[in-house]
Amino acid sequence: MLDNRDVPDATSNHGLLIKFGMRMIVKSCRTNKSISCELIGMRCGKYLILRMLEDNYPAEFHRKGELLTVRYVCAGCVFDFSSRVIKLVDSPDKLFFVESQETVESCNSRSSERIDCFVPVQLSSGETVFNATVVNVSTQGCLCVVDNFFDISLEKPALISIRFFNGISIDGEVRFTRRQFLHNHNIGIRFRNMDNDNKKNLKELIPALSF
Repeated sequence: MLDNRDVPDATSNHGLLIKFGMRMIVKSCRTNKSISCELIGMRCGKYLILRMLEDNYPAEFHRKGELLTVRYVCAGCVFDFSSRVIKLVDSPDKLFFVESQETVESCNSRSSERIDCFVPVQLSSGETVFNATVVNVSTQGCLCVVDNFFDISLEKPALISIRFFNGISIDGEVRFTRRQFLHNHNIGIRFRNMDNDNKKNLKELIPALSF
């Protein structure tokens, strides 16, 4: 059981710049396969408890001691640290115990072509509107993950509008759609007609972007 000696304010770890509810990408160093997780618990310097957000996950995440990279976004910057699988619990929920660290390193580079992020958005094409999450972005476009992507027809290059939670709306065109997991699809979008205001507003959301 967690106590305040283990977690500074019982919901965060200031050394790792993480807090409960944060989305994380966990990648196997051996196979480069990755899964999306949500941080739901921790013991500082010992372990993190992550809830898997996919119905299906690769077999390597069952293996105790599997080398991992844990990556997440804080204040628009991408951070990661090395870890290992401690334990996987399948019931009543898919919980993933991984080793924690005391410190973390930034893996952002201003020259990076793509910046990892977790930004909720609303996509619309014609009369179809659905929720999505931008998981990486560049100055040219972004990759969105859509849950429950059933029978949504998006012909390529379909025009699409991306509306961010702070009111920014950016037009784009669909470059590809790809099924990722049982209920998830990836949508690759290229920005269209990016004016200076859109560039400024997007950079405020994701400071690591450099136009």
